[in-house]
Amino acid sequence: MRRKIMSCVLAALLVAAMVPAYVYADLNSDLQDINNQKDQVSNDMAELEDSLEKQKAELDEIEAAVSAKEAEIAEAETQIQKTKSEIEKTKKDIEKREEELGLRLRTMYKNGSVGYIDVILGSNSLSEFLSNLSMVQRLYQSDQETMNELEEQQKLLEEQYAELEKQQAALEEEKKALSEKQAEAQAKKDSMQGELDALEAKLDELNADAESISSQIAASQSPNQEYQGSGTFVWPVRGSITSYFGWRIHPIFGDYRYHSGMDIAVAAGTPVAAAESGTVILAQWYGGYGNCVVIDHGGGISTLYGHNNSLNVSVGQQVSKGQTIAAAGSTGNSTGPHCHFEVRVNGVVTEPLDYLS
Repeated sequence: MRRKIMSCVLAALLVAAMVPAYVYADLNSDLQDINNQKDQVSNDMAELEDSLEKQKAELDEIEAAVSAKEAEIAEAETQIQKTKSEIEKTKKDIEKREEELGLRLRTMYKNGSVGYIDVILGSNSLSEFLSNLSMVQRLYQSDQETMNELEEQQKLLEEQYAELEKQQAALEEEKKALSEKQAEAQAKKDSMQGELDALEAKLDELNADAESISSQIAASQSPNQEYQGSGTFVWPVRGSITSYFGWRIHPIFGDYRYHSGMDIAVAAGTPVAAAESGTVILAQWYGGYGNCVVIDHGGGISTLYGHNNSLNVSVGQQVSKGQTIAAAGSTGNSTGPHCHFEVRVNGVVTEPLDYLS
C-alpha cells in the first residue's frame, strides 16, 4: 500500500514537472484570447465614454435651454397677469367716471343741443347762462377727454394682452419642442449608459476569467521546483522609467488603470536581458503586450518582458541571467519603444523594483 502511494506521488510530481512544457502554452492561448477581448472591450468603453460625455454635455445644454424657456414663459405669464390687472383697473375707472357723470350731463353728451336748452331754461340771467354754459362745456370737454384716454388705454392694454398671449403660446411650443429633444437626448444617454454598464460587466467577467487562468498558469510554473536565484534580478534594459508599477492614467485610453509592471524607455532594437535564470514559458504575441516573453524562475516566480520588436528565445528554452531574450520595441498597446517589465509571484503581479539590483 505504501509503495502504491509513493508511486502515485512520484507520478504526480512527474506530471507537475511536465506541466510548463505544454500546458502553459494552452492556458496562455486562452488568456491571450481573453486579453484580446479585454483590449477590445476597453477600446469600446473608451469610445463609448467619450460619446457619453458629449451626450451629457448636449443634454446639459438642452436642459439649460429648457430652463431659460421656462423663465421666459414665467416672465410672459407675469406680464399677462399684470396687463390683465391694468385692464380691469381701467375698466373700473371708466365705470367710476361714468357713474360720476350726472344723468343730466350724460343726456347732454348724448343729445347735444337739448342739453344746452336745459341750461338756458335753468339760467336766471344772461351772465348766469354764459357762466353755466362755459362750465358745462369745460366739464364736458374734460370728462370726454378723460373717457377717450381711458378707452384708448384699455384698447392698447387689450392689444398688449393679446400679443403677450400669442408670445406665451409660441414660447410653450418652443418649450414643447425642447422637451421632446430633451427626452430623446436623455433616452440616448440612458442607452449609452446601459451599453457602458454592459461593457463594464463584460470586462469584470473577462477579468475574472483572466484571473482564473492566471491562477492556473501560476500553478503550472514548476510548483515543486525551488527558486534557485539570488533574490535580486538584473535590469532587463537600462533607461528612464517612464511609468511605475501601480495605478496611473493610461497613456492610450486616458482612464485611471492599474499598471501591472513598469515601463523603461529605450531605443528600438535595444537588447532585452533575462532578469534571472529560468525556463521560457511564453515567447509569442501576447495581446496588448505585443511580442512578449515570460520566464519561469521556479518557486512560483516569473518575469514578463513586453512590447518587443523581435524575440530571441522559444518556449521550453533554458536561459541564463543577463542573456539576451528579445529586442525592445513598441508592439501591442504602446506609445513608443520601451520594455514593459513585470514580476509575478504565484501569478500575482508585484513591485518590480523590489527585485532589481
